[in-house]
Amino acid sequence: MVKDPEWSRQLAVIPELAPGYWLGPATTVPVRDIYLDTPDYQLLRQGYGLRVRTQSDAQRVTLKSLRVSQRIAVVRRLEIEATLASAADRYNLEQWPDPIRPLLIELLHGQGLLRPIAVVRQTRIKRIVYRAAEPGQEDVAAAENVVAELSLDTVAILAQLEGPVLAESNEVELELAPGGDEAELQTLLASLEDQRTGEASAQSKLEHALTVISRRSAGEQVVNEGIQAAMHMAEACRLIWREQLTTMLLNEAGVRFSDDIEYVHDMRVATRRARAAARLYGNYFEGKLIRRILKSLRRTARLLGAVRDLDVAIAKLESFAAKQSKTARTGLAATLDAWRTARASAHGQLLEWLNSDPYAAFVADFTRFVETSGKGVRKPASKSGQPDAPFQVRHVMPSMVLNRFESVRSFEVMFERGNAVPITQLHLLRIECKYLRYNLEFVDNLLGPEAHHLIADLRRLQEHLGNLNDAAVSIQMVANEANTAGSPDLVIYLRTQDRAMRKHGALVGEDFRRFVSLANRRRLALAIANI
Repeated sequence: MVKDPEWSRQLAVIPELAPGYWLGPATTVPVRDIYLDTPDYQLLRQGYGLRVRTQSDAQRVTLKSLRVSQRIAVVRRLEIEATLASAADRYNLEQWPDPIRPLLIELLHGQGLLRPIAVVRQTRIKRIVYRAAEPGQEDVAAAENVVAELSLDTVAILAQLEGPVLAESNEVELELAPGGDEAELQTLLASLEDQRTGEASAQSKLEHALTVISRRSAGEQVVNEGIQAAMHMAEACRLIWREQLTTMLLNEAGVRFSDDIEYVHDMRVATRRARAAARLYGNYFEGKLIRRILKSLRRTARLLGAVRDLDVAIAKLESFAAKQSKTARTGLAATLDAWRTARASAHGQLLEWLNSDPYAAFVADFTRFVETSGKGVRKPASKSGQPDAPFQVRHVMPSMVLNRFESVRSFEVMFERGNAVPITQLHLLRIECKYLRYNLEFVDNLLGPEAHHLIADLRRLQEHLGNLNDAAVSIQMVANEANTAGSPDLVIYLRTQDRAMRKHGALVGEDFRRFVSLANRRRLALAIANI
């Protein structure tokens, strides 16, 4: 992603990308990409993107594997392409040629129903990167000197073929030529890194497009991002669910296949935010229409939580063990092995659910729900001659946020008693902080700059509450180990976690008083006045 379009314009004309690497002439090509998937996102959830590209009146279908490992700028992907005979074959999998058709049938378990999920229009400037000792070499453009292809893209994202442009951006992509040397690619990337004015990203265009689309209400011709003040509270909730469902889908392949524990964390946070939105705003919907969706959401969150809790506990004990003697590490190995076994079992249960037909049905149902404006909205009961109950964000959200702040501030009495606040009470405070933070972040685009400091203080308070909770969970897990009493190394670890609890407990008190201070109460009043 490029923040300064001027950099892209410079790359379109400079003769040299790095010392000894020369750029061929620029060619401009208009490109339209339609990304396809099933109603339950079978491809995306397995880590694939399916694209039909129209370029110079030709249509090519491409199946790409998405990145599900390390978050780096150099990305390796499986890529299979085939040419479509006609535009009429675009959505008809049976008419697609080998080798892509049988692979897709296998991935989709024989279900070939495809639909557009995103459209990306690009004006692409392409330049070939050649290897040469000096400019002007006669053979510089020889095929054996081709190193990579530089693409400078002006990108427009749409939710559908005839819809409005939702976002535009400039992107720079460097793709290694077939059979190329990755060391040379690293050299070229280092040169780009020195010149660039944007951030390197391993996120694909599909992932970026889906993220952009998820932050706009479905079916509307406006392109406003996020919740709007005059929006119905039910539609505000629907938009939150749409974004969180997209986050879940974008992280699922990583949950399935990657050893990076952040995928589980990010998918779990998305389920938490979706459930928080249901608790905060769910009464603006007919309960029976969302009951089944919320039941599946709770099950997904519970299974992700079981894996995440073990991930955190394992990471904490591994970090502790790495600082101990070899003998001590040996003493901790049995506990780590037991937790890793438990993690594998919890992950297996999670995968069983993600692979199930009920989960696929949940994804499809939830997708239809968040894409259908007005679906399930509760009609307010109004008496003759009486105004309807408030339902717009600007009329409901200010008091809702204040009520959540009051719930957090009510813990003030616990901190004023001079005694240590019980861990059970701090856990309840953590829950209230979570709902207040989500409430603020859901409408942060409406709150103005006054909210930034407020949310930062709340995050700091939540961070210490979370660290305290993680230490408490680790203590409980170690205490459940049968060999704790006979393991001096585990006893030492318990003491470190107990000290961590006391440390974070003290920091919680400081952060709590800062958060509920007069300065922050004024910030809160100014923030909600902007809604």
